[in-house]
Amino acid sequence: MAYTGETTAYLVAGREIYGSLSEDAFDKLCSDVGELARQLGQQLVVLPGGDYTAETGIAISQAPLNCVIGLLAFYTGTYPGSISYDRLITAVEKAQKLPWADIARLLPEGGSVRFHHNSDVALHLTACGPLAGGLVVHGALVDLRGDRSEEFWDVEDAEAELRADENGVAALAPGLDLVHGTIMGQAPQDEAVYGVLVAKALYEGPLPTVVDISMAAHRDRIAKLGALAGQSGYYLIGTYD
Repeated sequence: MAYTGETTAYLVAGREIYGSLSEDAFDKLCSDVGELARQLGQQLVVLPGGDYTAETGIAISQAPLNCVIGLLAFYTGTYPGSISYDRLITAVEKAQKLPWADIARLLPEGGSVRFHHNSDVALHLTACGPLAGGLVVHGALVDLRGDRSEEFWDVEDAEAELRADENGVAALAPGLDLVHGTIMGQAPQDEAVYGVLVAKALYEGPLPTVVDISMAAHRDRIAKLGALAGQSGYYLIGTYD
């Protein structure tokens, strides 16, 4: 996996690589990683953060390359997608067992691309495509738009209504984050997640970013959610930043 014309957010369990590559060298890297993935029977990917599409982006060779290489844990477009905490933990555990020495040998010779100096195996959030950004939230999915019919509806009004609802999620755990993205044209997404913002990787950077899924961080989020914890989960949101 290398390019996408659709704004998409990804969670990848793996390591960060950086450097500069020609188009042909990047395509070869992706092809070689794809072949290794077939041999391993694993969904091994190379994902460059940013917009490298022909229509709106730049060529791979024209910018420093910040990629994640590893196991694809989850992806979603410009809407919240749900993924369990156990699945995230399992993805990292599997990625730690990958043949990283073999993967390192797939990187181009000469040092033009290398692993980031702090690049231990971890869960990374990145996004690809036009104005691509990604958000990870732990909370409850809510219908933010409601019965509003206009295309560009007032998000601030919708948030005020949600927070004032005495029978809603905000009444169970006041003062938490209300997180949503935008679709093409900067119209707000209909659905949002009310809870705790875990990580963000936006078009202006940094892409990618590490997502803390340690048990300590997970328990801290549950504590913040309080009475809402029982109906909460982890969500990935793709957004036009």
